[in-house]
Amino acid sequence: MRDTAKNKISDELINQFVLWCSGFLPSIEFENLIYAFEKEFSRFYFGREIESNVIRIINAIIDKVSFLSDCLNYPHHVEIICSIAANSNYLTDILVRNPELFYQIFSPQYLKSTVDKKTLSQEIENGVSRYKTLDAKVKYLRSYKRRYLLKIGLNDILG
Repeated sequence: MRDTAKNKISDELINQFVLWCSGFLPSIEFENLIYAFEKEFSRFYFGREIESNVIRIINAIIDKVSFLSDCLNYPHHVEIICSIAANSNYLTDILVRNPELFYQIFSPQYLKSTVDKKTLSQEIENGVSRYKTLDAKVKYLRSYKRRYLLKIGLNDILG
């Protein structure tokens, strides 16, 4: 493992990036991708846990190559993923469990939108009314809770 004091990505994480990108990204883009992650990691106390969380998050994405290509064009993707990985195992777990939330968290409109009691109660009422069984209603409420906890937590982390 490389020296963590210099915030270098470990060989293990680089090898994981190679597996994800092999044959899809030109070497210059691959180098830029590694640099983008190293630059973002330098903002945090860097360790194995952050790398593990990043691996878990990216492994949950269905189209990893497209996402990693997007990271080159949209640097805030790297910032958001690294911020979540560095600050919260719980938010990491939410993203791993609900990968459909990925592109939602990259939307500035979604993150900036305010939450009020009336909207929340209306969304919950409309969502719960679509289901008939208690089990389905509870699953919906848990999913809804995770989505909003991710939004609130990410807003707190990003400031």
